[in-house]
Amino acid sequence: YLQKLAQAVMQKYDGALPIDPEQLMTLPGIGPYTSRAVLIFGQNQDLAATDVNIARVVRRWYGLMEWASAEQQTKEVTRFVPRGKSRAWHSAMMDFA
Repeated sequence: YLQKLAQAVMQKYDGALPIDPEQLMTLPGIGPYTSRAVLIFGQNQDLAATDVNIARVVRRWYGLMEWASAEQQTKEVTRFVPRGKSRAWHSAMMDFA
């Protein structure tokens, strides 16, 4: 996938990764989590990339055993991400979890 990804970035985007999560997901091997993670850790964008550990911590904050839906999970986790500090917050949450 990495070689196909690199080829697609060269062909479609003149060698620069797009900074939009939807555009990133059009590239080989990149799904919703990876597109957000790339932009959070590479660009410090104010997004939420919710892995199982982050979801568990936030769920416990609310006293929930599970989320009602994936949309609810994304909405609630996004509320916790401090503007302009997404990269640091995600790193801290992954360490904490």
